[in-house]
Amino acid sequence: MKKVFVFLLSAAAVLAACTKASDTATRLEVDATEITVGDVPEVAQLTITADGPWKMEISGDWVVASRLSGTGNAKVKFAVLKNTDYSSREAVATVRSGNLSRQVKLVQAQKNCIAIENVSVAVGYEAGEYTCTVQTNVPLTAVSDSDWLTVASTKGLVDESYTLSYTLNPGRTDRMGQVHFNGGGQVSLITLVQTAFEPSFEVSDEGGVGAWGTLSAPKEGLEYSFTVTTNMDYVASAPDASWIHLVQDGATVKVTIDANDAAARVDYIYMGCTKEGVDYSDYGAMIKVSQKGQAQADLLWKQDFYWDIFPQSTRVSLAVAGDYFVLYSPNSVTPGFHVMSRADGTEVTVADSPLANVTGITNDDAGNVIVTTGGNYPLEDGVTQIPLKVYVLTEEEFLSGTVGEPIITYMDGFYGYGLDNARVTGNAKGDAVLVMTSGCGGGGSYVVAWDIKDGAATNDPTIYASCASIGGDLWDSFHGVSLGAGTSSAGGFYFAGYLGDYNLHYTAQGGDATSWSVVFTTGYTWEGAINAGDVFTYGGHKYLAVLGMNYFAYSDWGLNPCNLWVFNVDDPAAPVLMINQEYLANEENWQYGSNTDIQVVMEEGVPMAYLLDAAASTYRKLEIQL
Repeated sequence: MKKVFVFLLSAAAVLAACTKASDTATRLEVDATEITVGDVPEVAQLTITADGPWKMEISGDWVVASRLSGTGNAKVKFAVLKNTDYSSREAVATVRSGNLSRQVKLVQAQKNCIAIENVSVAVGYEAGEYTCTVQTNVPLTAVSDSDWLTVASTKGLVDESYTLSYTLNPGRTDRMGQVHFNGGGQVSLITLVQTAFEPSFEVSDEGGVGAWGTLSAPKEGLEYSFTVTTNMDYVASAPDASWIHLVQDGATVKVTIDANDAAARVDYIYMGCTKEGVDYSDYGAMIKVSQKGQAQADLLWKQDFYWDIFPQSTRVSLAVAGDYFVLYSPNSVTPGFHVMSRADGTEVTVADSPLANVTGITNDDAGNVIVTTGGNYPLEDGVTQIPLKVYVLTEEEFLSGTVGEPIITYMDGFYGYGLDNARVTGNAKGDAVLVMTSGCGGGGSYVVAWDIKDGAATNDPTIYASCASIGGDLWDSFHGVSLGAGTSSAGGFYFAGYLGDYNLHYTAQGGDATSWSVVFTTGYTWEGAINAGDVFTYGGHKYLAVLGMNYFAYSDWGLNPCNLWVFNVDDPAAPVLMINQEYLANEENWQYGSNTDIQVVMEEGVPMAYLLDAAASTYRKLEIQL
């Protein structure tokens, strides 16, 4: 029992001695009162200076110390875990030695964040603004990489709003710009894609000319205006035409066209477009201005031929078919159809005729080719009369030699030199009138007409009175011309004949009412004639184009000019256009041959005349400007 007491007493004395030493520690120092680390795992160090034992306590579970107690001086390492929060955090390490203590604040940085609501935005080509919301916990710097895209910030309590302003995109392609947000070592960006400019351009006017049409002006001049609807800048000009004056007032372009006392003329009004320096002239306008003037005919091309192809005193004829026109003479030295190019008049080929006894070819108003055979042989003892037959072929049928049944078969029993010089007004595949002329010097001249209905004709023609009673006589059947004034015989016809003077008449059905008569140039007598003509409509008016011939051009009896006349049938007192022989002829051999033909067709709305003149030994193409 005595030994136990002594042991307890000794232990108490030792404990009292130790307690006294701790309570009376004289030194405890740390080398930092605050340690700051980043948001990623990291190791920091603390140096402890003490003259006795010490202990450490740490308030945060995200900090681990290499040791929590020791004696005397020591170095303690702190390992921190990754901070996944968007705010910083703190922990306190408390070091105690005796009655001394020191605290060290451990601060770990936040996880930095720049979060953009929409990282890719598409906008239209027009200028505008887009507001984006950015969530962040760091100070930001926003920088645009494009001069057409700017950025301004508005800070809120929690989020920050940034306004992206972009200018209009005048270009033809989409464009892309980016705004970079920088802060706290973080970089985020927003991409803005702006669509290409969508140009619109429209020209309207009362006449429906539009941006690419033709403005037709009378020779007296014109006041006109266009309205332009566009989202671009435009400039209207007529740089090559001093006779076209433009005043541009906003969306309106006022046009003044001077009066024209010269030949017809053509020029253009241009409207060029731009958008902030980008050219959009392909969205502008090019308006053709066509002004009438004094009527004229421009010779587009002329081809000569040897006189023996179309011998003198011979009926010649032509027809237009597709890209070609075709020349024909029943007495040609080189028989067949001479197929020529409409572009320049060069001969393409000579085709054999699929029909026998062809006497002539012509066109109707629909472009069909009319072929006549027989019917023009004089009645003589011992000569078998060949009946007249009339075929109507499409362009394709004619060029391929495909022939069907004739629409007319008629035996000419008494018309002197026979029937010839067929002319068709209307569509022979539909409704039309076919007119032919009979000639016999001394009062035996007639006009014979067939009415065609739905592509079929009766074999009983309408026979007009003797030409001598309505406007003159003819030497023979290919020495004159008659043309239907309408698409039936009820519309009357135009007839050229000789009664002392050579006249052109309009005669109503029945042949007893001459409503107008034109006396041609002095010198046209029975040895000269008007034997070719065509009726065409242009600019709301009906015109009659006729061409002269020289019957005895190869002899010493007289050399009469093969002039071209164009008449407005509403006012036929004088021709609106006359082209003389000197302009048309081949001066070296114009006296050979005798006959002519003409077809007027519309090409892109402009009357084009194809002429065959055996007297001039030429065929040619004229643009008629009225």
